[in-house]
Parts: sequence; structure tokens; C-alpha cells
Amino acid sequence: MATSGGSARGGSAGEASGGAVGTGGAGPSRTGLAVLTDTNRDGAIDDKDTAGLTDWAWKGGGAFFIANTDDDDKKGKVDASDEVVNGNADEKDLARISIEVSPELLAKASRVSISVPMAAERIHLFVKGEAGWTIVKGALSKAAARTELGLEATQFADQDWDGFAVVKVELLDATSASLASQQVKMRVAPWIMLPNSAKTELLYISSQTSALKPDIDAVLTSKGLPAAKASNPGNQDIWFQDTMEIGYTQLPGSPPVHVVMKAQRPNASDDVAITLLGPDFGFISIGSPRQPGDEEDHWMDWMGDLEVTHPVPGYPLGRIYYGHSSRTTFHPTIVKFLEAQGVQKPFTINTEWLVIQHVDEVMNFVVDQNGKAKMYIVSPGAADAVLGSGYDAGNNKIQEYIDETITIAKTELGLTDADILPLPTFFEGSGTDWVPKWSSPSNAVYVNGTLMIGNTATPAAVKTDIEQKFSAIGVKVAWVDDSEYNAGGGNVHCGTNTAKTPVCANFTDCLP
Repeated sequence: MATSGGSARGGSAGEASGGAVGTGGAGPSRTGLAVLTDTNRDGAIDDKDTAGLTDWAWKGGGAFFIANTDDDDKKGKVDASDEVVNGNADEKDLARISIEVSPELLAKASRVSISVPMAAERIHLFVKGEAGWTIVKGALSKAAARTELGLEATQFADQDWDGFAVVKVELLDATSASLASQQVKMRVAPWIMLPNSAKTELLYISSQTSALKPDIDAVLTSKGLPAAKASNPGNQDIWFQDTMEIGYTQLPGSPPVHVVMKAQRPNASDDVAITLLGPDFGFISIGSPRQPGDEEDHWMDWMGDLEVTHPVPGYPLGRIYYGHSSRTTFHPTIVKFLEAQGVQKPFTINTEWLVIQHVDEVMNFVVDQNGKAKMYIVSPGAADAVLGSGYDAGNNKIQEYIDETITIAKTELGLTDADILPLPTFFEGSGTDWVPKWSSPSNAVYVNGTLMIGNTATPAAVKTDIEQKFSAIGVKVAWVDDSEYNAGGGNVHCGTNTAKTPVCANFTDCLP
């Protein structure tokens, strides 16, 4: 079973976080038994929650729990890899379930049977006692007026699991006859990708870089952010965007916590993602590297081929997009994983015409002064309008691909022409092996109001046009030295990675 997950922080029991058990429970039902969890998603269990709720809906009632794969005890492995609660910090990653029994029923009860008929192999269920938390294996030693359970997942939803767990609680008498039973249905919180347009908290870059880091650090400093974090373990290459994708998960009532997904690249080193594992920083690895059926698809599974839009109508968390050729798509196992999350419905665009085949070479997103999504996209037609020459048959064909992509974006995202910024870019090559003639302006990184774009061989008139287009929507442009990356077929976005702030403080407020 693939390990995957993240963590969330919250308060101790009695506080409004993590489904913590409060002091004002709804009380036992008419049967004398109430099984309560955070069905209204406010971070507490109280009389506002519905006992024994088995009707679950994305936009409605039903509790969440999280895939607990950060490393609170700093032992170098995800917390959900064992069957213990790893200290006070790990305790806050548990979604709580409260079992309440009336005095009349308690007098008859001998023990409490607990079962998870759905997803038992994908969750850990703990009970809180005087000595702390212990794993639940079928039954509790004795019945009590109030019992607190804690639930964690060992993974996110995927193609083999819809993410749901049903916890059934049954009170038994001395003869093992059932006195009362109740169950609750819960779902593991999704792994959510973060758009380029979100607020940057921390930027990562390879320590092998020379000219790019000082230029980026100057922008970060101007934003009050720390300098780029340089890390280059083992034989890791310089393509930091391609080695990992940093998303997040969240337990209602607790802050969101970053969760990094390791890339599955054939014939490449991916040692960075696991180094981020620690307290409040989860790690997941989905699928395994695959060899492309055609050498032209060699770079298809690199993470620069996986992005997410800014929030758009109908999708307050944005929509994931990835590239495809006539032969394959971005890693199919990861795509199915993303689909299973249920909140950022993926769609695909054609990237076969590019040598590297990554969507970040084609388009990306910023946010304008009014908080609205603006898509920027490479455009030979825009380059012709600026430069007046160089628009040959090859670039005309590429503009056809770009126009097709724009049509898809309009259809899938509800964008209009006013939401799309065509950035002047000529290409050179042949067949399905095209590369930009200068630093791709799409392959850029947005940092809190400023878009960092590479300046290798970029004509002055092109720079002016790009600056004017972004200035009109309240975005500044910083030109940075990406010559080291451009020589290898990539640009600023390829060589960096970012931990960003979710666009929604509480993901449950932004469900599609």
C-alpha cells in the first residue's frame, strides 16, 4: 500500500479544533447511545453535531479526518507508519469521535465493540485512556459514560479507495447480545495543490545555481521573505520544480499543513522531497517511475507537467491541468490519485509539440488587483505583433496549438479573452521538437505581486510588452538571470519550487 498523507495542527480536547471533544455534547440518543464526530466541520464536537451521521456530502454534513504522514517525533518516517500516537503534536492530527452512553444503558453494558467495515486497512483508530492513546483492535476493555476515539488515515484517497471510513460502535451485554449500535461516516481530507498565484511563504532552489539565486533573493527580500532555501542532496539535479509538488491537507478547525509529493521520474534523482518530511510537513509518494513507451515522452512525468489554476468559477480551489501527447499523458497513476481527491477536477492540454512537453512552458496563472484569475500563455502571434518579423510557418503551427489550448481553457475554466494574457514568444525547432527562442515567459514564478521571469536572450521590445500587460493587472515583473537553466531547456519555474499559502483559509469553505 502506497504511503501518503499530511498533518494538521489543532488544540487539545475541549478546544474547537481537530474535532476535539467539547463539554457540551448532544448526549445519548433515545437508544442510550450517541456516536458523535465533527459533522458540521467547525473543529469541535458539541451539540451542533449530528449523532450517528451516515449521510455525507462534500457541501453539507459529514466529518473529515486526515492522512497523517508528517513526522512529529522526528524519527525520519511518517507518523502513520506505526500504530502509536507519537506525542502531543501527533495527537492533534487525530480526528475525534465521542461515544456517549446513558446511565441506564451503561448499567447493562459489558463491553463496547468497535468495527470499521469500510477502509479498516487504511486507517488507525485509537482510544484515549489514563495512560494515553492506544490502538483499538475490535473492542474496548469496558464501557464508559464517555469515551474518546482518535482517527487517522495511512493514506489519501486513490484509485483503490474512495476515502470513506465508517466507524460502527455497538454496546454488548454480558452475553454479547447487542444493546444498541450506531455508526458514523467520515472521509479523509483531500490532498490539495497550490497555484502559482497563491502567496509564497518559502522558495526552494538548487545549491548548484549561481546567477539565479541572488536575483531571486533580491525579490524575496523585497517581499519580507527569507532567502531561497538551497538544498541539493545526493545526486539531485537542478530541476527543483520537477522533483516534487508541494500541496497541503487540513483537518477542519486546524491550520493547513504542507504535504510534498515526490516525483516519479524515470532515470532521474528525486532526493529533495523526503528531506522536507518533518513536524507539520507531510510526505507522499504515489505510484512508481515508468519508462516512456516513446523516447519523445521522456520528460512527460516530471512535475513541471503538473499545475493548478487560480480559483475559477465552480472551482474555488482551482483546477489541476497536465500535459499529454498522442501516446500518453502525465503519469496515469498520479492523475487517478488527483481525480480521487474530488476537489480540483483535472483536465489536460496538448504538449506534444514541445521538446520537454511540460505545461509550465505553455501557460500559468497570476491574480490581478481584484483577486481574479489571469492566465498568461506563450504566443508567437503576440511576438509577431511586437517584433514584426520571425513569424514563420513553424510558429504559425504553434499558434494553432496555442489557440486550441486557449479554447480548452475557456471551456474548462470559464475564462474570457479579458482574462488571458498572450506573452510574445517565438519558437525554433521542427516536427514535435520545439523550444522557445528566448526564456519562456510562461516558465515563471509569482511571488506576492511580482512575477519573476528569465531574461536570457529576451528582446527589449518583448520585455516592454510583457511588463505593460502585467502592469495593467497590478503585477510587477522582475527579470532574473536564468541562463544556467535556459541552457538546459528550462527556466525560472523549472529551477525552483515553492511552499505557498492556501487560497482558502478553511478548505471546507471552498468546496466545489
